[in-house]
Amino acid sequence: MEKTVTCYDFEGNPHEVEESKVKPRTSCYGIYFSHDQILLTNDIGTDKWDLPGGGMEEGESKEETLIREFEEETGLIVEEYSYFQTIKEYFYLNQGEAWDSERNYYLVKTVSGNLQNQINKFGTAEAKFISINHLNDFNIKTSIKQLIHLALQGWSL
Repeated sequence: MEKTVTCYDFEGNPHEVEESKVKPRTSCYGIYFSHDQILLTNDIGTDKWDLPGGGMEEGESKEETLIREFEEETGLIVEEYSYFQTIKEYFYLNQGEAWDSERNYYLVKTVSGNLQNQINKFGTAEAKFISINHLNDFNIKTSIKQLIHLALQGWSL
Protein backbone atom coordinates (compact mmCIF):
# COMPACT_ATOMS: atom_id res chain seq x y z
CA MET A 1 0.00 0.00 0.00
CA GLU A 2 1.32 3.41 -0.99
CA LYS A 3 2.07 6.02 1.65
CA THR A 4 -0.56 8.76 1.99
CA VAL A 5 -0.42 12.35 3.21
CA THR A 6 -3.19 14.37 4.81
CA CYS A 7 -4.18 17.38 2.72
CA TYR A 8 -6.63 20.03 3.90
CA ASP A 9 -9.23 21.77 1.76
CA PHE A 10 -10.36 25.41 1.94
CA GLU A 11 -12.71 24.67 4.86
CA GLY A 12 -10.03 22.75 6.78
CA ASN A 13 -11.41 19.28 6.09
CA PRO A 14 -8.78 16.51 5.87
CA HIS A 15 -8.32 14.31 2.79
CA GLU A 16 -5.96 11.34 2.55
CA VAL A 17 -4.09 11.39 -0.77
CA GLU A 18 -1.49 8.98 -2.13
CA GLU A 19 1.87 10.71 -1.83
CA SER A 20 2.72 10.09 -5.51
CA LYS A 21 -0.40 12.06 -6.57
CA VAL A 22 0.53 15.21 -4.63
CA LYS A 23 2.05 17.83 -6.95
CA PRO A 24 4.55 20.45 -5.81
CA ARG A 25 3.28 24.02 -6.25
CA THR A 26 4.98 27.31 -5.46
CA SER A 27 2.81 30.42 -5.39
CA CYS A 28 3.14 34.07 -4.40
CA TYR A 29 0.57 36.45 -2.91
CA GLY A 30 0.42 40.14 -2.12
CA ILE A 31 -0.93 41.66 1.09
CA TYR A 32 -2.01 45.20 0.22
CA PHE A 33 -3.64 47.53 2.74
CA SER A 34 -5.23 50.86 1.91
CA HIS A 35 -6.31 52.79 5.00
CA ASP A 36 -8.43 50.35 7.01
CA GLN A 37 -9.05 47.99 4.08
CA ILE A 38 -7.30 45.05 2.43
CA LEU A 39 -7.42 44.04 -1.22
CA LEU A 40 -8.91 40.56 -1.77
CA THR A 41 -9.96 38.56 -4.83
CA ASN A 42 -12.60 35.97 -5.52
CA ASP A 43 -12.39 33.33 -8.26
CA ILE A 44 -15.13 32.68 -10.81
CA GLY A 45 -17.68 30.16 -9.57
CA THR A 46 -16.75 30.29 -5.89
CA ASP A 47 -17.65 32.34 -2.85
CA LYS A 48 -14.09 32.04 -1.52
CA TRP A 49 -11.94 35.15 -1.04
CA ASP A 50 -8.14 35.16 -0.98
CA LEU A 51 -5.19 37.46 -1.33
CA PRO A 52 -4.26 38.34 -4.92
CA GLY A 53 -1.68 35.93 -6.27
CA GLY A 54 -1.15 32.50 -7.71
CA GLY A 55 1.16 29.87 -9.08
CA MET A 56 4.70 30.30 -10.33
CA GLU A 57 5.34 29.65 -14.01
CA GLU A 58 8.44 27.88 -15.30
CA GLY A 59 11.47 30.17 -15.36
CA GLU A 60 9.94 32.82 -13.09
CA SER A 61 11.38 34.08 -9.84
CA LYS A 62 9.08 34.41 -6.84
CA GLU A 63 9.14 38.18 -7.18
CA GLU A 64 8.19 37.98 -10.88
CA THR A 65 5.33 35.66 -9.95
CA LEU A 66 4.06 38.13 -7.35
CA ILE A 67 4.09 41.04 -9.80
CA ARG A 68 2.48 39.08 -12.68
CA GLU A 69 -0.22 37.41 -10.59
CA PHE A 70 -1.12 40.59 -8.69
CA GLU A 71 -1.60 42.48 -11.96
CA GLU A 72 -3.54 39.64 -13.61
CA GLU A 73 -6.00 39.43 -10.72
CA THR A 74 -6.38 43.10 -9.82
CA GLY A 75 -5.13 45.23 -12.70
CA LEU A 76 -2.72 46.92 -10.28
CA ILE A 77 1.04 46.95 -10.83
CA VAL A 78 3.18 46.25 -7.78
CA GLU A 79 5.80 48.99 -7.44
CA GLU A 80 7.25 48.37 -3.98
CA TYR A 81 7.06 45.26 -1.80
CA SER A 82 8.90 43.30 0.87
CA TYR A 83 8.97 39.61 1.75
CA PHE A 84 6.69 38.73 4.65
CA GLN A 85 6.30 34.99 5.21
CA THR A 86 6.19 31.52 3.65
CA ILE A 87 3.63 28.90 4.60
CA LYS A 88 4.02 25.27 3.55
CA GLU A 89 1.00 22.99 3.60
CA TYR A 90 -0.61 20.06 1.87
CA PHE A 91 -3.65 21.54 0.13
CA TYR A 92 -6.59 19.68 -1.39
CA LEU A 93 -8.72 21.19 -4.14
CA ASN A 94 -12.33 20.08 -4.37
CA GLN A 95 -11.63 18.76 -7.87
CA GLY A 96 -9.45 16.04 -6.32
CA GLU A 97 -6.13 17.72 -7.08
CA ALA A 98 -3.64 17.90 -4.19
CA TRP A 99 -0.61 20.12 -3.79
CA ASP A 100 2.51 20.17 -1.67
CA SER A 101 2.06 23.92 -1.47
CA GLU A 102 4.64 26.60 -0.74
CA ARG A 103 2.77 29.92 -0.43
CA ASN A 104 5.02 32.98 -0.33
CA TYR A 105 3.53 36.21 1.01
CA TYR A 106 4.74 39.75 0.37
CA LEU A 107 3.68 43.06 1.86
CA VAL A 108 2.79 45.27 -1.08
CA LYS A 109 3.62 48.86 -0.20
CA THR A 110 2.85 50.80 -3.36
CA VAL A 111 0.99 50.08 -6.58
CA SER A 112 0.10 51.91 -9.78
CA GLY A 113 -2.73 51.51 -12.26
CA ASN A 114 -6.47 51.11 -11.83
CA LEU A 115 -8.29 48.41 -9.90
CA GLN A 116 -9.96 45.95 -12.26
CA ASN A 117 -12.97 44.74 -10.33
CA GLN A 118 -14.85 42.55 -12.79
CA ILE A 119 -14.42 39.10 -14.34
CA ASN A 120 -11.17 38.74 -16.26
CA LYS A 121 -9.60 36.12 -18.52
CA PHE A 122 -7.43 34.82 -15.64
CA GLY A 123 -10.34 33.42 -13.62
CA THR A 124 -10.84 36.28 -11.17
CA ALA A 125 -14.50 37.20 -10.70
CA GLU A 126 -13.87 40.23 -8.52
CA ALA A 127 -11.13 42.19 -6.80
CA LYS A 128 -12.11 44.64 -4.11
CA PHE A 129 -11.05 46.37 -0.93
CA ILE A 130 -12.70 44.95 2.18
CA SER A 131 -12.78 46.61 5.57
CA ILE A 132 -10.50 44.92 8.09
CA ASN A 133 -13.45 45.06 10.52
CA HIS A 134 -15.67 43.04 8.16
CA LEU A 135 -13.40 40.10 7.27
CA ASN A 136 -15.73 37.70 9.07
CA ASP A 137 -18.53 38.66 6.65
CA PHE A 138 -16.61 36.97 3.80
CA ASN A 139 -15.65 33.33 3.14
CA ILE A 140 -11.91 33.67 3.82
CA LYS A 141 -9.75 30.75 4.90
CA THR A 142 -9.00 31.03 8.64
CA SER A 143 -5.23 30.86 8.07
CA ILE A 144 -5.48 33.82 5.64
CA LYS A 145 -7.42 35.87 8.22
CA GLN A 146 -4.72 35.08 10.77
CA LEU A 147 -2.02 36.08 8.28
CA ILE A 148 -3.81 39.38 7.58
CA HIS A 149 -3.99 40.18 11.30
CA LEU A 150 -0.32 39.29 11.72
CA ALA A 151 0.59 41.58 8.82
CA LEU A 152 -1.49 44.38 10.36
CA GLN A 153 0.67 44.33 13.48
CA GLY A 154 3.62 45.62 11.48
CA TRP A 155 1.67 47.92 9.17
CA SER A 156 0.76 51.53 9.75
CA LEU A 157 -2.60 52.29 8.18
